[in-house]
Amino acid sequence: MLATLLIIGFIGFSSANTIQVPCLFSNAPRGYTCRLPDVNLADQDFVIVGGEHLAGQNDGHVTNFISINNNFRQFPNVSRFNNLRHVQVTGGIIERVTRDDFASHRLLQTINLGNNQISFFDEDAFSNLPE
Repeated sequence: MLATLLIIGFIGFSSANTIQVPCLFSNAPRGYTCRLPDVNLADQDFVIVGGEHLAGQNDGHVTNFISINNNFRQFPNVSRFNNLRHVQVTGGIIERVTRDDFASHRLLQTINLGNNQISFFDEDAFSNLPE
């Protein structure tokens, strides 16, 4: 059974075009998943992922992060999910991948950054990932 919790609206704003966006958390076949709703975030410089978990779940249970067509300028801050295995951030306007984007995600198995505008990768952007 698929259970999903939707938090309506944005959770918070702060200065410098930073926004906190709520996840749609679900127990999917591939694991506990955070999926961002379809929101145009092109005017935001920095996106922080937030939201309320399903009963009995927490940040440590999240193994999948999905964001499609949200027009991020940079990779969203998902460092709170330290057990991520699969990341999909597609259909955006990300231009660069930095060493900080995946630094805390040592368990990642798949990363899909397709359909972005990436033109630069830090030399050590993926240095902390398993081989």
